Amino acid sequence: MKLFGLLLCLTVASLHADATAYQALEYYANSRGSNALENVFVVRGEGGLPQPGEWIVYRGRPNAPTFQTTGIKANGAILTGSATATSTGLEPHAKKINFSVLNVDSNSAWHIAKREARKENFKFGRIDYVLKTNPIAGVPAWSMRLFNEDKAYVGELTISGATGEILYPIKLYRYTVEEVDGQPTLATAREPWANRALRSVGRWFSRAGTAYGKDMVRAAGTAETILVGERTRHFADDAR
Repeated sequence: MKLFGLLLCLTVASLHADATAYQALEYYANSRGSNALENVFVVRGEGGLPQPGEWIVYRGRPNAPTFQTTGIKANGAILTGSATATSTGLEPHAKKINFSVLNVDSNSAWHIAKREARKENFKFGRIDYVLKTNPIAGVPAWSMRLFNEDKAYVGELTISGATGEILYPIKLYRYTVEEVDGQPTLATAREPWANRALRSVGRWFSRAGTAYGKDMVRAAGTAETILVGERTRHFADDAR
């Protein structure tokens, strides 16, 4: 299915609550003209169940400091604004989206994510979608952040928007968030209690001005090294 095949021939009167990315972009193009989808670098939707209530389109120039944003809401409202380049999460020298090779809609991306999760005996309830050009494959790609029913971030998956191919295999996480020196820090359920105790004692020594504190925290490890990262099957039970 091509996004632009019937793009200008369709007349979309309104959107519905679970509008897919295709439908939102078609509605936007019919409302503002086909050139509205030129120079688009990112399409984002958050909290999809399976589809989000708003799709946001980021337009601009390569390496520009700011991008124009357009929010396409389920009720048909189109709202414009701006965002900094850093907030888009784009890599340096990112390329705009080539919609002519976009064959995988967000509803298909949801089902692919469900299929991959079932392989790992893993469940999720929500998705944050990001569509942008993958720098290696050179095609539009869906990067999906997966959340459970409690809205906790539990994994991620990236697929090709051209073929549905898995570009980056599913990663699953299970962690709690602790407040460390005013910063949210990740600690996994698999981490030995002795390591957490050592780090807690080290933080107390650090606040007391003792040099031993930082050494103790370092010995206990950091959140990034302890966090469950690349998917391996024996972590499946931890990630439910």
